[in-house]
Amino acid sequence: MSSGLRVGTKDMFNVVQKALAADLHVNALGVPIAIVLTGGEVSDYKGYLPIMEAEDPAPKVLLADKGYDADFIRDDIQQRSGYAMIPTKRNRLIQLPVDGAIYALRNIIERCFNKLKNARHQQHDMMKLHSAIQASSILYQFVYG
Repeated sequence: MSSGLRVGTKDMFNVVQKALAADLHVNALGVPIAIVLTGGEVSDYKGYLPIMEAEDPAPKVLLADKGYDADFIRDDIQQRSGYAMIPTKRNRLIQLPVDGAIYALRNIIERCFNKLKNARHQQHDMMKLHSAIQASSILYQFVYG
């Protein structure tokens, strides 16, 4: 019995696309320093420790979204002489303030993700174009032969 998932089909690509999430450490210019891929269903903070254990300079400011709002992350970044700029989740009893001007710099990280995603889409489009050219070449050889 077939699962309906065949290697090399668009369905396979979409499943892989949905199954991964990335945790990214970028410098002040938005250049990636370290990246960790985790399962898409895994909590955001699971990728924190592998990123921080990389042999990269410790961040002075950790800019992250609410998914990284955990006490151990805040404690760890403070031990590394840094500051955690993470909006608190709604269910946190003590809401911690976030500097809006500094948190707005998180846009650099989002732009980096956007560039990586666009590069992946362009690669996928080029692979489809290459397959179409190859198929038309084979068809041409078959017909005119």
